[in-house]
Amino acid sequence: MKSKGFTLIELLVVVAIIGILATVVLASLGSARDRARDARIRSGLNQIVLQAEVDYTGNYNNLCSTTSTTGIMFRNVLATAKVGPATAHCYSDIDLHYGHPGSSLTPIGAIGADSNGSIWAMTVYLHSNVWYCVDSLGNITEGTTRGISGSGATFDKTCTL
Repeated sequence: MKSKGFTLIELLVVVAIIGILATVVLASLGSARDRARDARIRSGLNQIVLQAEVDYTGNYNNLCSTTSTTGIMFRNVLATAKVGPATAHCYSDIDLHYGHPGSSLTPIGAIGADSNGSIWAMTVYLHSNVWYCVDSLGNITEGTTRGISGSGATFDKTCTL
């Protein structure tokens, strides 16, 4: 008896099913990669909070400086952030820095203390299209707005939704 092989249609159906499954797997890997980047950003900002408590005792003036330990850590966090509208901000008593992934932090100038007693704050745009914000009061927020309000020389450096 002669053995019969697969027909062309059967082979095409198998190839189509494999293609569909590969597309589903690759799509889920992409979203997992974004979630991993967001987790890395959150972890980095939380480490900055701890480092700030160790390095600075009442004087957070150099927190955002590009040469300070926390400023370098913030730049590393920025490297994994999603490119968006003014992707990341670092606010301290004497300065405000912002930046985008792949660029250096740009200093804006003095912004002064705020009325809530928050001395510094950092906020970064995540791959999940939300902002993650940490501040000196221990607030951690995540929302669709930057989390810090103000402009010019007056900013409320308390993370709010």
